[in-house]
Amino acid sequence: MPANQLPSQRYFSAIVIASLIASVAFFDFAIFLYLSDLLQHIFFGGTEYTWLSRLQLFGLFLAGYIARPLGGLMIGYYGDTKGRKPALFISILGVTIFTLSIGLLPQYSQIGFIAPIIFIIARVIQSLAIGGIMPSVWAYVTEHLPTRHIGIGCGTVLSGCVLSLIF
Repeated sequence: MPANQLPSQRYFSAIVIASLIASVAFFDFAIFLYLSDLLQHIFFGGTEYTWLSRLQLFGLFLAGYIARPLGGLMIGYYGDTKGRKPALFISILGVTIFTLSIGLLPQYSQIGFIAPIIFIIARVIQSLAIGGIMPSVWAYVTEHLPTRHIGIGCGTVLSGCVLSLIF
């Protein structure tokens, strides 16, 4: 097979699935910024000091970014010891469960100051799971593709992540 030939259908489906998984995780983080005003009102209450609630929300966004590499280390270690597929499954399951739980959380107007505490915990655990997705996806792609297609596979995954931010 010539070196410039594109990956076969089996490899192509692995690349597309990995790209979709990674792009959903990136989209989730981007949507957090777009919905910051709504999240500020729902989880941090409509206080008269909007700067304070906005500072809390962006502090939470920062905590999510700090948790991502930690999640990558933890889930990456698990992937090294137990296998890439179980690590990717745990990452996807964690993102799914905690994204759903954030969507179902009660509001500040319903339970008061407990709402932001639960939101922060769910968001940080979700960020840990998101941090494990990228190393797991790249390892999955590199292990399932022939050596000559690793570049196009990893490039497609990363471009899927960037394109999800545009959408």
